[in-house]
Amino acid sequence: MMPLIIVGGIWSGVFTPTESAAVAVVYGTLVSLFLYRDITVRDLPRLLVNAFQTSATVMLVIGATGALAWLITAEQVAVQMAAWIKIVAAQQWTFLLMVNVALLLLGIFIEPLPAMLLTAPLLLPIAQKFGIDLVHLGVVITANLAIALYTPPVGVRCSWRPLAGAGSARSPQGAVPSAAGRRRRADDHHPTCRR
Repeated sequence: MMPLIIVGGIWSGVFTPTESAAVAVVYGTLVSLFLYRDITVRDLPRLLVNAFQTSATVMLVIGATGALAWLITAEQVAVQMAAWIKIVAAQQWTFLLMVNVALLLLGIFIEPLPAMLLTAPLLLPIAQKFGIDLVHLGVVITANLAIALYTPPVGVRCSWRPLAGAGSARSPQGAVPSAAGRRRRADDHHPTCRR
């Protein structure tokens, strides 16, 4: 019922996606209190404090990353990286290799969305000059920034895992089966990968 309320509310225009999160929390709380009776009214303060602590930890990491993103933008690091790639890369494969390295390095320090907003407009014209498909470039950007999410010093995704009860040392191990499963399913559906 919750997905129906969320999606139906957004599509009908009753509330925005952000408001739908609040509606989902209220709905889930009411169902847990009165239908399933998993929690009691006495549990609510403890649950709220736990939710606040988790949110504060995540927001602290995102805030620090945002400050670093501002510094990187103010120092024009993305522009300098794009200029460096343009000078050094002479062929398609060297350009893509340089983009991979640059995005991994940039993605280590800032969140994917600001990194995409910084680099995509700079890399797009260069990729077009090399004749690289824009979908391919988008996949390269997304994949590299996703990999960079697990790397220190920021390691945003690794810092969230301990909150869920898994140690940060087990985080990459937990991601391997999921990635392998996605790879296998992609191979099963791709016509050139069928055996």
